[in-house]
This record gives sequence, C-alpha cells and structure tokens, in this order.
Amino acid sequence: MQEVEQRRSGCWRRDRAIGCRTRPVFVYRYISPQYACRACEIVTAAPIPPAVIDGGLAAVGLLTWVIINKYLDHLPLYRLEQIAARDGVILSRSTLADWVGRLGIALAPLVDRLAWHLLQRDSL
Repeated sequence: MQEVEQRRSGCWRRDRAIGCRTRPVFVYRYISPQYACRACEIVTAAPIPPAVIDGGLAAVGLLTWVIINKYLDHLPLYRLEQIAARDGVILSRSTLADWVGRLGIALAPLVDRLAWHLLQRDSL
C-alpha cells in the first residue's frame, strides 16, 4: 500500500497510516473535514495526528509491535518479516531496520532523561 499524499495549502499531508494491535494489521484512514473560503479561495483542514516517523506510513501500534518483538522477544528482523508476510503484509527487512533506527533516534531524549535520573541517585 502506498501512502496517499495530497497537496493542500502549499504543503504535503499524510492521510493514511498502517497500524497494528497485536493482530491483524489494518489501515487507519484519517478523514478530516475541509473548509473553503469563497472570498479568499483558501482551503483549510483539521490537522492529522503527528507521525512518530516523519513521512512514514507506519502507525504507533505497528512500530510498537516491531520494537517489542525485536527487543523483548529477541526476534530478528527476518523473522518479523516472515510473521508479517503470513498476515498478508509485505514488510522488507530494510524497512524494518530503518524503522528501528529512526525509533532509536526518536527515543534518544527519553533515554538521556532516564540516564540523568539514574545518575542523580546515590546507588544504582
């Protein structure tokens, strides 16, 4: 499935995302009302929830599934690729690896803050 982008008010906007809640994988479709002013010919729309990965198609649930299976269940990415294929979702290993890397970058401030709190204690 390809991400649908539409050109509105001079910027690109995402209106679909792939999500996952344990199983099965499903597609979120964000429908936001659009309002147009006839006098000034400007179209405005309600904002879409922000994505964890900018420009990414994966929703929070799918990214959580990947991270939990990789780090808590110790599954390699090729195994996650096979599990997703059984559910009819084609996810390449390179895409999964990209998501894991981007999530690591996105979660870095949280890790830094947790490390700071741990270092403030007298003992670990």
